[in-house]
Amino acid sequence: MEIQKSQYKSLSEWIKADFDAYKRAIKLNELKKICEAFGWRIRKKWTKELCKEDALKYTRKSDWEKNSTGYQAAKKRNCVDECCQHMEGNKDWTKELCKEDALKYNTPKEWMKNGSGYVIARINGWLEECCAHMNYRKPPGYWTLERCKEDASNYSSRIGWYNGKNNGYGAAQKNGWLDECCAHM
Repeated sequence: MEIQKSQYKSLSEWIKADFDAYKRAIKLNELKKICEAFGWRIRKKWTKELCKEDALKYTRKSDWEKNSTGYQAAKKRNCVDECCQHMEGNKDWTKELCKEDALKYNTPKEWMKNGSGYVIARINGWLEECCAHMNYRKPPGYWTLERCKEDASNYSSRIGWYNGKNNGYGAAQKNGWLDECCAHM
């Protein structure tokens, strides 16, 4: 790994900007060399107190996990919940709160990456209901023969169904249901 002048002022700034490069540097055992070259300080040991201090910079656990090595350190020390007490994700999630959180996003993937209620909705089986407003691929097992037939009934031709918004056509094709679903066409 060749070291050039850095555009980042600190290790944490670099980690936030290019987490993948940081992980590669660790994997290649180059992190110490890079930090020395740029004059960046490396925290020698994460303590529970340092983890808590680091967590205070974030309002959501998912942001902390994505942007800081402090999250992994807290995980190793079994203190993630303690460190995250101040975060918005630590409220009592109901189906209604999950639906409200989901409305901020256009796809389940976007919600999963940025929202706080996604995991709760998935665990409780509320994903389909919470994501009803989204235009996305349905979760595995969603497309049954009955749902595919219902979806196909909205189209007058196979090509129309194929080009439609939903993924029912693909599920019907994959499961060998096309002829049955398209019988009305």
